[in-house]
Amino acid sequence: EPEQKGQRRLEVRKPSQTPMLQIAYHIPEAAHPSRPVLDVMVDILTNGTSSRLYQRMVDQDQIVLAIDTFADESFDPGLVFFIAELPPGGDLDRVEQVLYEELARLATDGVGDAELDKAKNLQLAAFWRKLATINGKADALGTYEVIYGDFNMLFDAPDRIDAVTAEQIRDLAKNIFNKKNSTIGVIIPEDAS
Repeated sequence: EPEQKGQRRLEVRKPSQTPMLQIAYHIPEAAHPSRPVLDVMVDILTNGTSSRLYQRMVDQDQIVLAIDTFADESFDPGLVFFIAELPPGGDLDRVEQVLYEELARLATDGVGDAELDKAKNLQLAAFWRKLATINGKADALGTYEVIYGDFNMLFDAPDRIDAVTAEQIRDLAKNIFNKKNSTIGVIIPEDAS
């Protein structure tokens, strides 16, 4: 896919109880060496109530009801999505601005040791939890063979997670989170009448 040359926006007006905002950024394929860095970074931003975006947008500023992230895991380049559900009458522009602020803060200030260790532990726990069942093992082997190109990559995945550094996260955030690399979609509630 050619490099995106500018930000894209999509606005949908429809009967809805709450406004929603979704921002997607292009990311490399799952087998790219930066994938463990991306996965740890996503956990820092949105995994749990102590994550950066939850703390800022739900607890502190109280501008969203929920914030989540999803990163494509494919043999082709994909997208990382940020999905924000706003309260009725919520300010979409404010939510978008705060999200940009937090992504920029990650790219400039990076992450602390405790935050990095927590995110890596979350990734490692999820990895080992998945391998606790026969079905999980089979799924992981298949995923690594098809998506990552070699099932043997499964066996050193914990080492790749553990090797993620704060500098790698800061560099990846600078590379991915720029406006020209994004597509924004919003749902604006309209009266059903």
